[in-house]
Amino acid sequence: MEKEKRQKSDSFSVLESVALEVESFSRDVKAALLQLDAPEKTAASCAFIMFWSCFLPWFSPTDTHTQSGMDGFATPHFGISVAIVLMLHRLAKKRAQNAQTLETGRIALTFLFLGALSTISCIALLIHFGDIATHAEGPSQVRFGFYTVLLCGIGLSGCGIAKLR
Repeated sequence: MEKEKRQKSDSFSVLESVALEVESFSRDVKAALLQLDAPEKTAASCAFIMFWSCFLPWFSPTDTHTQSGMDGFATPHFGISVAIVLMLHRLAKKRAQNAQTLETGRIALTFLFLGALSTISCIALLIHFGDIATHAEGPSQVRFGFYTVLLCGIGLSGCGIAKLR
């Protein structure tokens, strides 16, 4: 498979090249997930969901457009989700090479800290945006994207607590 991928003859179509890349990526993800324990897999899921929930609707003042996390609210949550995924990727790679990895306590504290940071920033945003939006445009509705990010932050903290046990 790797030999075919390296040769890149003219008979390869773009679709076949994309299929090979998707297959190797999915194989790498599966191998990395096998190196992680349950709280780490859950943290990876929370980070993945948090990342994609930043694109969902977060707020909608009555009779105006819906604001997504992309309107500037989701910046810390993008960073948190990417940091978790990169940390877990590095951890899985070191475990696959049987190299020394971070201590379990450090991983747990990282999950706990980043989850708490996400949750606190969501709460602060809710209070701040609710105050501004209510003053400027009347009552606002909080949409499901915001709640999903909030729950993922709480889930990351829960993964840290589970890892400490």
